[in-house]
Amino acid sequence: MTNNFNFGNCSEFAEVLLNTIKYDIPEAQFGLIRGLVKMDDFEEYGDIEWEDCHAVVMINDKYYLDSTGLHKFDKKDKSFSFSNETLNLELIPLTKINKYDYSIYREYESLPISIHATFNKIKDNGKLAEKEINFNKEKAEKHIESEKKFFQKEILAAIKVNKIKDEDLLKIYHGDNFDTSKIKVERMYHSDGNLQEGIGVYFGNEECARGYGKNIVSAYIDKEKIVDSRASIEDILSIDQIAIILNKLHQTDNEPLYYYLTDFGVELSEPEDVEFQNFIFLAEKLSVSEVRNFQIDLCQKFPTKDVVEIWREVTGIDGTFNEEIEFYAIVNTDIKLKKESKKNSKLKSLNK
Repeated sequence: MTNNFNFGNCSEFAEVLLNTIKYDIPEAQFGLIRGLVKMDDFEEYGDIEWEDCHAVVMINDKYYLDSTGLHKFDKKDKSFSFSNETLNLELIPLTKINKYDYSIYREYESLPISIHATFNKIKDNGKLAEKEINFNKEKAEKHIESEKKFFQKEILAAIKVNKIKDEDLLKIYHGDNFDTSKIKVERMYHSDGNLQEGIGVYFGNEECARGYGKNIVSAYIDKEKIVDSRASIEDILSIDQIAIILNKLHQTDNEPLYYYLTDFGVELSEPEDVEFQNFIFLAEKLSVSEVRNFQIDLCQKFPTKDVVEIWREVTGIDGTFNEEIEFYAIVNTDIKLKKESKKNSKLKSLNK
């Protein structure tokens, strides 16, 4: 279906569509499809920023609705248009954005986060352009009404995919004696721990988990967001992405990678002399490392919290795995855990 709501008025369409389906799919929410893009001076300075492309109604973390119907999100999709080369594409709920990633919120700090503000539907005084927004919402309502049969079919399909476990989801288990209820960064790296599959909270099958403690929790993970811990980092990330991770970590503490670079023979007088091209050089050197060793190496130099946050931002990867022994090291703290009953293995939601 062709229409003009995906070219400038997508935020208004998303609001109307969300109001249309909120009783049938209570979990639906505003979502953004956005790309992490190179800036024009990237080669010299390594500047990147998030650039919004499309406002949608998220059904879950894999499916969304827009004016052309129901779609499964594909982070390799080339149909979205950005100003520069895209390093990472993601579908993210509006509620999870960092408002300071957006110049509009930095300029107007009192402006509340909204799907319209994020797409620059504001006036010079920093207020939402209500008149323009309402006009476009009326157009969206008329369009949905005129294509009622089509949208009824797409909403029914959305209800179905929201109820059925996706084939790409895998149930995994974690066992310990700490009454774990959330995936926490402080349990992802220990210098004296067994980190054979990389950093993260470790999961496996249920039998394996019960060998580690009486408290058993489970989670569903997206297999598409888990990578082989023993693959070379160059098989998973581009040199640019590796360099960006290094550059962002360097901005949190400028000494560790300065000394690392000098170990590789780079002549630098002070940590302040490090330039982005040095990280390109270092990325090329480290690109042959296994993913697990790359992660551990960074955690030996920087706080785990910084490594995990930057890794997730740049890569969108939730964790690593070893297929032979079925171990999963999870770093996405948003993945929800459910407790397994001792008697019958039925799940009880954790609200801690």
